Formats: sequence, structure tokens, C-alpha cells
Amino acid sequence: MTPPGESPPEELPETLTPAPPSIRRLTQEQYRNSVRDVLGVEVQSPLEPDSASNGFLSVGAARTTISQRGVDLYETAAYEAAQAFVTETRASDGLGCQPGVAACLESSIARYGRLLWRRPMTEAELERYLGIAFQAQGALRDMWAGIEFAVAGMLQSPNFLFRAEIGSGETVAEGRAYDDFEMASRISFAICNTSPSDSLLDAAERGELTDDETLREHVESLVASDCARESVRSLFDEIIDLRQLPRMEKDESVYPQATETLGAALRESLLTTVERWVFEDALPYRDFYTRSEAAVNEEVAALYGVSVPDEPASYPSVDLDDRRGGLLTHGAVLARHSHGEATSPTLRGKFVRTFLLCQTIPPPPDDVGELPEPNADALTLRERLASHRENPACANCHALMDPIGLALENFDGVGAFRETENGVDIDASGELDGETYPDAIGLGQALSTHEDLADCFVRNLYRHTTGHIETPGERRTIMLLQRGFEEEQQITDLLVELVMSEGFRTVGEAE
Repeated sequence: MTPPGESPPEELPETLTPAPPSIRRLTQEQYRNSVRDVLGVEVQSPLEPDSASNGFLSVGAARTTISQRGVDLYETAAYEAAQAFVTETRASDGLGCQPGVAACLESSIARYGRLLWRRPMTEAELERYLGIAFQAQGALRDMWAGIEFAVAGMLQSPNFLFRAEIGSGETVAEGRAYDDFEMASRISFAICNTSPSDSLLDAAERGELTDDETLREHVESLVASDCARESVRSLFDEIIDLRQLPRMEKDESVYPQATETLGAALRESLLTTVERWVFEDALPYRDFYTRSEAAVNEEVAALYGVSVPDEPASYPSVDLDDRRGGLLTHGAVLARHSHGEATSPTLRGKFVRTFLLCQTIPPPPDDVGELPEPNADALTLRERLASHRENPACANCHALMDPIGLALENFDGVGAFRETENGVDIDASGELDGETYPDAIGLGQALSTHEDLADCFVRNLYRHTTGHIETPGERRTIMLLQRGFEEEQQITDLLVELVMSEGFRTVGEAE
């Protein structure tokens, strides 16, 4: 029976209507990871910039193409990577044969074409790149030039730069299934944020990625491997919006701790902390908002007022004092969602509402007019913001955000703890959807039990891995994943079930 005053639980839709097919450009991170993992070299030159949509680079990648400037950048990066690959391969005899021999050249192009394009090359494609290789060898009188120019060409091909996932498998009740090679690509980018390995492509050739039992074995193996750490880090980088943090601009006269390296250190600190919570501690997601621990280097430790233990690990984990608890009190979150010269309870509250709870803040009304001037005599930000919450035109929005962010006022614009503002004791009490608390620790506890927290994380992970905002027809998949995650709260388990879900494995009709 539904308790009085509460809405009945939403019924599970009987069927799934899959999202339409998509073509996604590789993000910068995916490009660099793929080149590193396939060719064993690092790309240092700039690439076409990523473009976020709805807060996610992965969603933006399905809505952007390549500019003329991007074409030039990819060309430079391709030849840089191909030249470095040939230099290293030549020195180590990595091909295991001489590229001056036609059979060696053909097998090498076929091998690296399969890895870079995430599927076997067709006969026509192989012939084309063999022709490029032979031409380069003849013109430059260097047998290795054939490999270099063929690899550089493959790196500039749409077959590498874009992920075409259109559903080439069999027709099913829900739509069309992705075929084995499409699944190899989807699985690898979802879990490892890079191109599929040789072994995963071998599994695709054996038809193991469209069979439930063998697919689950491969997915669980990948999630348990080190490569899954890449995807989890990328996910939280997007959820918390940390991409700009290394270039944060803070007023050094207000925040003398704000060095040129602090933003990058805070970002690495948070991502390393999350990585360990997921893979080493198997921490339930709700505990991410109450756990008093962080991975630190000397700069972050100084900000937190703790000592760095003498450990060989980079960014060793330390216990924090009882003034900090969970992600909301991490310097990366606090610094990212603040202004350059002051904190911002409004920005911090909006971050919690929109990024962590997937709620929508209504836009200000068209007739809002000029905002009232802050009280010049007010010494604390709480007092200065009161005028916004008292103004009818501002109250609705600010009442949703400010009471959340005010609980974080004990932390300044770079995340350092403070007890006073302008000599006045800070009141860090707040409220979240009817639950009140005295400080940031209480906010973290309230957030950890909020009914929207787990559901929002499922939606964020789904958007991150599929590259689109979930459609109404995918509600069945989302609800099934949410129900399982609420019970287990393990991110690794959720990642497995997401990849195994109908919504991840099938595609609808083109729009």
C-alpha cells in the first residue's frame, strides 16, 4: 500500500523502444587511449576540441563533426603517431618480419587496420592501403615508409575517428541488435574508454559478444581489470565537471594557496580517491558522500591540514578530520563550484541538484528585472544571499539551491576550512528537501539517503556510456538498472548490468 501523501511507485514499462543509431566522434581521451593501446605511443600534439552536451563529452561527441582546423590537427597527430610507432617498432623488430616483403606488409596492415578500425578490413580496404604503402616505399626508397604512411592514413580515416554503431546484427523484438564487432567497440569504450583489444576482437569473430553467457564472462572480466579504472575516472570527471579545474582562475590575494598546480592536484586527488573506493574498497555509492578519506599529494595535504604518509604510492590515502566527509567536502568539488574571488552557495547548491540528483532548476522568469543589491552591511554570504531568497522573483530558484550550498560555507573558494567570514562565525546549517542539518557533514548524510541519488547516478552512467540522453522508450532499461543499483550500490556491478541490458545491446530506427 502506498503511504498517505506519497505517489504510487511508477510501473515498469512492458517493452523497450531502443534509441536510434548514432555515429560518435572519439573524444580526445579516447583517441589518445586508443593510439597508446594499439600502437604503443603517446600522442602529444593537440586534437580537435571536445564539445560537451548536457554536461557530457560523450553526448557531445554524437552531435559534433570535424572542423577544417580539426582535419589539420588530426593529420599532424596521425603522422606524429605513425612516425613514433615505426621508430619504436623498427628498433624492437616489433613486426616480426620485414615490411619490404609483400606478405609481411599485407599482414601488418591487416593486423593494425583491424585494431584501429575495431573490425576486420574489407578486401577493398586492404588493397587500398597496400597501394598507399607500396607507393610510399617506392617514392621514399624505405621499406618502413609503407607502414608509416598506411598507419597515418588509417588514423585519419572516419573508420578510426568515428564510432559507427548502427545495429548490424539480427532483428529482434525491440529493434536491431548490435553485431559482435559493434558490441566489442561499445563494451571496450564503456568499460575501458579505449578501443577493443586483440582478444576482445577475437571473441567478436567467434560470436561470443552476442551470446548472453559468453558476453557476461567477457564483461565481468573487463570490469575486474585495471582498464575499467579509466572509464570510472572519466565518468566522475564529467559528473563533477572537473575538466576546467586544472586551469581554474582564483584571486591569489584572496586565496594564496591557489598555485598554478593546485587545480590539477585537486582533480587527481578526487579521481584517485574515487578509483580506490570503487575498485579497492568496493564502497557502496551512497558512502561516497560520508567517507572521510582522500588521496593526497603534498599540496592537497597542506590545504587539508594533514601530513602525507611516507608511502611509495602516488597520492597515498589519508584519513581526514571530522570536519570533512565525502565528495562534497573535497577541495576539487568546492573549488570548481565557486567564483574566482568568493564561494558560491548558489553554484554549489545547483551542482548538487542538477549533477547529483538530476533535478531541474527552473529558469528565472522573464520579468525578473534587476537583482536587488546585496546588503552592504552584511558580513557573511548567508546574510547577503538573504535578499535573493526574500525577493519573490528570485525566491523559487534560490530556495532550491542556497540552503544546500550554505552548508558548505565552512570551506572557502579553494576548499580550505574556515570557521569565520569577516570575523563572524559561519552558520553552516542547511536544508535538503525537508531534511535539516547543522553543517556539511549533515548535508553529506542527507544526500547519501536521498531517494534521487542512486537513480541519478544510473542515468548519468547510462548517458556517459551510450552517448545520448535516455529516451522515453528506454525507461524500462533505466528503471531495471535503478532497482538493482538501489539494492547493491556497487558501481562495478551496475556497469556489468548496464552493458548486459537490452538498452545497451539493441538499437531502434533512424530518426
